[in-house]
Amino acid sequence: LMQTHAPRKAGGRPERRLLRQSSHDMDVPVLRKPGRGCERHSRLCVRACVLSAAVFCVAYPMAAVVVQRLVDDAELTVQTFILKDPEESSIYVDVVGGALSMITLPLQTSLDDLRFTLLVGNSTVGQMSAGIIPLGYGGSAPIDLDGRLNITDHSGFRQLSEAVIRHETVGLSIDGIATVRAGWLGLRFRNVRVAKHVEMRGANGLAVRIRRFELLDSPARQVGVADVTPEPLHLEMEVDASNPSDFEFLPLGELQFRILTTSGSTFALTTTEGPVSLSRGNLSYFLRGQLWVETRDDLDRFEILLAEYAAGRPSPIVSVFHRVRNQPVYEAALQGLGLHTELPGVPGGVRMFDQVVFHINTLWNIAEAASSNPFEDYVFDEAATLRLSNPFNITTVVAGFVMNVVYHGGQIGKLNVPRLEPPIALHKCESLTPDRMFDLRLQASVPTLRSLLLDLVGSGRVVVSLEANLTLRLGDLASVRVSYVETNVPSALGMPSAVG
Repeated sequence: LMQTHAPRKAGGRPERRLLRQSSHDMDVPVLRKPGRGCERHSRLCVRACVLSAAVFCVAYPMAAVVVQRLVDDAELTVQTFILKDPEESSIYVDVVGGALSMITLPLQTSLDDLRFTLLVGNSTVGQMSAGIIPLGYGGSAPIDLDGRLNITDHSGFRQLSEAVIRHETVGLSIDGIATVRAGWLGLRFRNVRVAKHVEMRGANGLAVRIRRFELLDSPARQVGVADVTPEPLHLEMEVDASNPSDFEFLPLGELQFRILTTSGSTFALTTTEGPVSLSRGNLSYFLRGQLWVETRDDLDRFEILLAEYAAGRPSPIVSVFHRVRNQPVYEAALQGLGLHTELPGVPGGVRMFDQVVFHINTLWNIAEAASSNPFEDYVFDEAATLRLSNPFNITTVVAGFVMNVVYHGGQIGKLNVPRLEPPIALHKCESLTPDRMFDLRLQASVPTLRSLLLDLVGSGRVVVSLEANLTLRLGDLASVRVSYVETNVPSALGMPSAVG
C-alpha cells in the first residue's frame, strides 16, 4: 500500500512510503519460491529429450545398417534390355520386366535418386540415373527403368555389343548409390550403395543362315558376246537369323557387311535394304551388294569357294560388320565383328555340259585296239563337240577348259583347250552348241577303250563324268578358275571329222 504523507521534500513533491499491513488487516496473496515437485518435473523433461536424442543417434545408424543389408540381399532380374536412339556419346536404355526381390517389409519404401555405373564384366560402359523407384512392401517389386545411358567408355560399349551378339550369356552389373525412403515415417537413408549383378542371355552368334544367294549382272552392263564391257557382278542374299537373347537394338541401322572366306579374303560387299532392327525372335533380312575381289590372292581364295559352290557343297564364310550408316556409336561398337555362317552350294551342283559328242572312227579304232598290247594304254586323237548351258543368272564367258573324261570310274581321255579364241559367251540361263570341234585325246587300257567303243556302237549313247577345270570371265573378273566334277553327262557317237 502506498500512502502519501503531507510533508514534502524540497522539490515540492510529496514523499511516498510503503507501509506493510498486517495479514490480519486484509487478505493479500503472498509470492513463494518454486517447490521441489516442479523442479523434478523439469528435470525429467530435459532428461527425456536427451535420452530420445541419444536413442535416435544410436538407433538411426543401426537402422541404416539394416537398410543397407536389405538392399544388398535383394535380387535383381531383368527380362528385356532395349537399346535405342543412339547419339554421339549416349544411348537410350529401356529395361522392361525388371524386378527387385526382397523380404516383406512392414512399411512402404522406395529408391530415390538412383545414380549408377553400368558394367559388362569388369569394363565400364557408362552412367545412368533414375528418379523414384517404388518398392512397395517388399517382395518382388517390379522395376521399369528407362533413361539415357551416357557412354563414358566406348571400348566398354563395344565389349557389351560383342558379348550380346556373340556370347551365350552376358554378365551385366550396376554399381551406384541411392536414397532409401521409408514411407509415412519420412525417414531417409542416404548414400545407400546399390550393387547388383545379373546374368542375361546373349544371341550366341545369331544363328545366321543364308537362305538364298544369287549372282546378278550389273544393271549398266552391255550384254554382247565375248567383249562384254567389264562391270562388277551384283548379288542378292536372303538371310535368316535368330536372336534368343534378352537384348534388343531398335533400330540397329542400315548395315554394310564384308563377306570373307575363312582365310580372311574379302570377296563381296553387301548392304541391308534400309535400316534394320535386332529384335528378339526369328529375323529375316534382304541384302544387296557386289563381288569385291581386289588382289590375285583374294581371287585364288574366292576360286576355292566358287568350286564348292559349283559342286553344290556349302562353304564356311564370315560376315563382318563394316559400316552402320549414320550411326557412329553402333559403327564404332560393331565394326570388324564377324558372324560365322555358310554359303550354300548350287542345289544339285552346276550343270554346264548337257552333252558330249565323240567324233571318232569306231571301227578302225576297235580293230587297232584288238591288235595292240592289252597291258599297255592305247592312245588315239579324235575330236568332240559340246552342248553347253549357263547355270548362273549372269552372263558367263568361257575362256578355256581342261577336262578329264571318266568312264566306269576310270579316266579314258582329256579335252584340253586352255585358251578359247574367241571365248564362248553364254547369256544367263542360255544353252547352245558352239559350231566348233575340240581336241580329244583318248588314252586308257585296251579293254577299257574297247568297252567304250563297243557301247557307243551298240547303243549310240553312254554316260560319262567330266572333271572340269574351267577358266571363266565373270563380270569384271577376267580369269576365274573353277574346278568341279560333273557326273552323268550324256555322251553320243558322232561322225568322224577332222579337228576344226
